[in-house]
Amino acid sequence: MHTGVKNAQPRNQPAFLPTILYTNCRSLTQWKLEELAIYAELHKPDLICLTETWLTADKEEARCIDGYKNFFCNRKNRIGGGVAILAANNLSVTHLSSHTTRTFSAIWLMINNANLPIIIGCVYHPPNADNDTTINYITDTTLKLLMKTPHAQLIIAGDFNKLPMSTIYEQPKFRNTVALQTRENAMLDYILTDIPEYDLSEELAPLANNDHCSILLRGVKIKTGKYTRFKKRKITKYTKQHVHQAVAEQN
Repeated sequence: MHTGVKNAQPRNQPAFLPTILYTNCRSLTQWKLEELAIYAELHKPDLICLTETWLTADKEEARCIDGYKNFFCNRKNRIGGGVAILAANNLSVTHLSSHTTRTFSAIWLMINNANLPIIIGCVYHPPNADNDTTINYITDTTLKLLMKTPHAQLIIAGDFNKLPMSTIYEQPKFRNTVALQTRENAMLDYILTDIPEYDLSEELAPLANNDHCSILLRGVKIKTGKYTRFKKRKITKYTKQHVHQAVAEQN
């Protein structure tokens, strides 16, 4: 069973797809932040997505890069984990704070692009986390966000460790732009999107002595066209209960 959802308003003006830099920090220390600032200067990303920041609230203010505004989600009552999205100052974004979770670290922003609004999430799924909990959370969150903004596009970047990704790909027909092993001989880090115009991501060197490579997804300008696109979302065992729940909440 599939449901069709409007995916773009009929417009002729070009839409903006942001450039995204993603990396697993394994602790966003000051010297790693300085190296990250060099990456930002070289590649000019519109968004920087970070996992395993290992930060606490008192250290957030010191972890800044010139030209970016910061959005953090630190792990609750635990050491480690944590995610962040740094958005370029010239980018209009809204923090979707009601969907942020500190249980296993996830944060969401809306890019306020009039021609093609984009929702971006950054997620960290720890190795010992319950798979069904994470899958249900991602399924529920993306469904609710698209019900509120049905013409939005989606991007999710993160470290998913051993999460079975085949189920995530179906919500809502994501594809993985990462085609490389991101840590030793394993693919743990992904940038998922339902935007077909994005090409494959590029591999960058890890931050400092990290064992995860960094990833760059280059943005482009596209025409939304004179038509309305639809995206099809497959309804699985993970989504059926969330459809009923989301509809009830909307009512």
